Amino acid sequence: NSHNPPEIVCILSDINMPGMDGIETLRMIKKSNPLLEVIMLTGHATVESAIDGMKLGAFDYLMKPCEIDVLVSKVSAAAAKKRSHEEKIMQARLKEVTMRRA
Repeated sequence: NSHNPPEIVCILSDINMPGMDGIETLRMIKKSNPLLEVIMLTGHATVESAIDGMKLGAFDYLMKPCEIDVLVSKVSAAAAKKRSHEEKIMQARLKEVTMRRA
């Protein structure tokens, strides 16, 4: 009985981290897995970092400390968005295969 690893539906990333900052982390995540949603957390939000993150595909920005209900809601919304995009891709692939057989 093999166990499948849990599906990663969302990543929470801080903006300010030692080494690679959150914006660069976001850039790398989106390059390797464009459908993976990323929620950015920050205690020192700037308009520039928010704009940069949104341009790079961040799902949302949350200020720390963040209410747990808000965080759970955002993660749920990000997961729903990812699943919706995956479903659309699956439908498009199915349609392509069906059209090839016709």
